Amino acid sequence: MRSILQEGLVVLKIKRSELDRIYNSRISENNNDKKAKSSAGETAVEKDSVILSDKAREYTAIKNLTAAVVEEVTKNTAPEKLYNLKKDIAAGTYHTPSKDIAGAILGEKKDS
Repeated sequence: MRSILQEGLVVLKIKRSELDRIYNSRISENNNDKKAKSSAGETAVEKDSVILSDKAREYTAIKNLTAAVVEEVTKNTAPEKLYNLKKDIAAGTYHTPSKDIAGAILGEKKDS
């Protein structure tokens, strides 16, 4: 390492080999410190943790609820019935009486 005075500034020139030696000695010291802490019974490794925001928790709850509803709605429905409903809705011929909709909202059982 040598310094050069240039226009009132001090310029340090450090050889790559000197830089590597300094860097490697610092890495070695850090590793030795961690080993010493570990052997002394201290935990040198910090555990990772994740903290979810309230919005993320709400999103997760909504996503899980949506998945449960979709599963419940489709599990006992025949594929042909779903196809016919989709076709009727697309054609604009599907109609459900408002009384049936209100009953479903109120949790009334539909007479089969």
